Amino acid sequence: MQVQPHDSRRSTYDATYESWSICRIDTHPSVMDDFSCWATDLFSVFDEYDDVVGWQVDTPSRLASLPPELLVEIFLDVMRAEEEERTHFKMNYSQAVWHALKHFMCVCCYWRTVALHAPILWRDIQFGDMSRGVTEKMLQRSGRTPLHLTVLYKDADSKQQTDTFHSERVESELYRTSHLHARILHLWNKQPPKGSFDAPLLQELRIEALVYTTTFTNIPLISPHFPLPLLRSIQTSGIQFRDISPFFRPTLRQLRVLLSPARTSPSVAEFLHALSGTPHLEELLINNVFASYGPDQFSLGLPQVNLPCLKSFQMEDDTVASMVILQHITFPASVLLSRQFTATGTYSTIPGSAGNLLEAVLSKFVGHGIIGDLPVISTVTLINHGPAYWNHHAADIELWYDGEGEGPGDASVPFFRHHFESMLLPIHQLFWKAAPRPFLAGIRTLTITSERHDHCRSDSFLGPALSGLESLHLGNTLGLMMQLAGAYAPGAAVSSAITPDLLPFPNLRELTLSHAGFRNLPKDHPHDPFLTPSADYELLTPLLVMVKVRCEAGRPLRRIGVYEAVRFTEDDVQLLQEYVDEVDWDGKVLCNATGSSAFH
Repeated sequence: MQVQPHDSRRSTYDATYESWSICRIDTHPSVMDDFSCWATDLFSVFDEYDDVVGWQVDTPSRLASLPPELLVEIFLDVMRAEEEERTHFKMNYSQAVWHALKHFMCVCCYWRTVALHAPILWRDIQFGDMSRGVTEKMLQRSGRTPLHLTVLYKDADSKQQTDTFHSERVESELYRTSHLHARILHLWNKQPPKGSFDAPLLQELRIEALVYTTTFTNIPLISPHFPLPLLRSIQTSGIQFRDISPFFRPTLRQLRVLLSPARTSPSVAEFLHALSGTPHLEELLINNVFASYGPDQFSLGLPQVNLPCLKSFQMEDDTVASMVILQHITFPASVLLSRQFTATGTYSTIPGSAGNLLEAVLSKFVGHGIIGDLPVISTVTLINHGPAYWNHHAADIELWYDGEGEGPGDASVPFFRHHFESMLLPIHQLFWKAAPRPFLAGIRTLTITSERHDHCRSDSFLGPALSGLESLHLGNTLGLMMQLAGAYAPGAAVSSAITPDLLPFPNLRELTLSHAGFRNLPKDHPHDPFLTPSADYELLTPLLVMVKVRCEAGRPLRRIGVYEAVRFTEDDVQLLQEYVDEVDWDGKVLCNATGSSAFH
């Protein structure tokens, strides 16, 4: 086991244990395996003592041989794990820490001694909704270590109020507070006093107002007029942006702004100007900050904000505001490939807003407002969820790129997924209209599926923008299937005499059709819920013409896949096989490579 002290950032626990330092564990795999075994043994010790009655606190622990530095690290890791579960037990983190430390100290006298003399274990302090006696004990045991301070504000007559605190006691600890979390609840009578104090060690500031009133304006305890030179993280919810933006510093690495009160949301110009003062930002999260679009969001002169250190960008807000902000932020290409990039708009009645946002999103993938090079987006999936109500359409777009193993995460899932909605245009029509031409030119594999029967067509579907397409998969989209096959029918623009390069999708080698109806029913046949008996949806004949024309033009399809088809027979497979090397019918493959006509 290797334990390495942070010599350059030595942190003494207190005067008595001045020689102790906060240590980190070597992350070598063999060392981490040993650590995992010790942690497992620690939990087994807890399990043994849970059911024991009358045991003595001085009973030796099987882990008594651990050095105190390592034991403290284990305690901290266990408490971090408990933080994720504290809401299940309806207790705040400070209460969870208190109860966990009590359990630690009950294991044996050695553990008790270690816990009592490690101030870092007692640094999570809460004022409000916690016993004053417990708070004072934790403050005393924390020594001089920097505090993670939580302050809960409630009305004095709130039914949920279990304990109050003296503001002077909180203020006296701000000089050593590194993390401040202020929660404002049930304040109907008055606001907490506006902050006027310095916190020179402050690294993280979290402010939550769970009462969404436009009258709330005061940020408690801390004043933005002080330098706050170490501030790295700001997280707010329910706070007016103009009250939190004075805390922005060039030192910020993380910014999360959620749920501004509706009538006090900032303008896009105000937001961008404030953001321009955070050049080292690594994480940006924006959620329901903007109430609606404003005139300034279309005006000229908005600043272009450069965020060269950004690693994560997540935005879900007003559609127009999201579009404008995305157009005016420049960040590294790695953000797009990290699965930490989202830009989703909320419901909007502004005509064309959904398409404009989609265009802004896809423009990033061709380098607009991007630092560095991007791989070509070669695989696109468009999933149409169908009209939810009236003319309201919803869809997801998923992106992949070439280069297996070059991107982070699982290559079997898309590195980017975007949800968008449209009030007027069908989803695939919106996509063709919004997608930049360079983006479409790079697509080699395209999948378009619909959860409901989609008979819509698109004028741009067969255009030259997708000239590089090699593999096309259509599912439950009979309108596009008929449009593709019908382009080769007698009297259409395509004929056997046309030059190969002018064929729709001249490089297409693979076509997959699923949930398609290939023949119509006789007119006297009972109604079919899948298709109505109309010649407009007879797919087999135009499909045969299509594969024949492509074959004669020297651009044959290598493979056709037909899955879960309606009124499709083995005879139809034989007809297609005359012009296609391989026909896959629900897993049964007919190959033409050697002149064979047998299923495999």
